[in-house]
Amino acid sequence: MMFEDCKLSRHFTLFEMCNVKKYGRINEPGENEIANLRQLCAFLDMLRDRLGGLAIIVNSGYRNKNINLRVGGVPNSDHVKGLAADIRVVGYTPIRLAKFIRGNDFLNGFVGQVIIYPTFVHVSISRFRHKSQYFIKKGSKYVPY
Repeated sequence: MMFEDCKLSRHFTLFEMCNVKKYGRINEPGENEIANLRQLCAFLDMLRDRLGGLAIIVNSGYRNKNINLRVGGVPNSDHVKGLAADIRVVGYTPIRLAKFIRGNDFLNGFVGQVIIYPTFVHVSISRFRHKSQYFIKKGSKYVPY
């Protein structure tokens, strides 16, 4: 049975952060992951505010280990902990969005890792493993950005 949807922050819901419909699998986070998702969504709310209220589209938020494996995520992905999201903002290229985050000292203070992909930006708030790291994916490599 799927979990009951609830608001994690002003603009984001649990369903939105866990939706993996295209994989046809259940993707229910535990209590620790939900607590982490609340922190992640608070960061995304702050980003949205600084973008003048532009909507943030979440491609992928929380992923359990099975879903993470299916999408090709690394085993120790912050997505599995509820600490990362792959996002887009209409009108912003991934590079422009990453530069916006990096250029805002307040937002950058929360960033663990930002990875620029061709169509989205991966944002992690895990500062235990990463601290304001910026990369761009080029082929099969991640190059510091």
